[in-house]
Amino acid sequence: METNDLIAQLGDNAKAVLQKALQCAKRDDLLKLAAEHGITLSERQVDELLSYSQPGVEPLSDSELDAITGGSDKPRCRRCRTNKHVYWLNGWVCRRCGDYFHKGQTTRPY
Repeated sequence: METNDLIAQLGDNAKAVLQKALQCAKRDDLLKLAAEHGITLSERQVDELLSYSQPGVEPLSDSELDAITGGSDKPRCRRCRTNKHVYWLNGWVCRRCGDYFHKGQTTRPY
């Protein structure tokens, strides 16, 4: 598909129609918008246009998801055995019981 040909078919309304096209999330929405402006698009053209408006995003890895959600990268408190209340403060600290430790540390420092 020649982008310039498509823009030429839109005429004076090209900018407004292209802005609306970028907002289309579904094939049907884009086909309806094209039909309103007298343009017939093939399935391939619709897919190509949607790929422009919805660039592919790589899915996050498990470790990236854990980092975002505060998941399993946090160690469990040695006393409470939970990681819900653990946060970093020059070492891991449990808000629940006050235990202070470094990741991988197995014995209590006291």
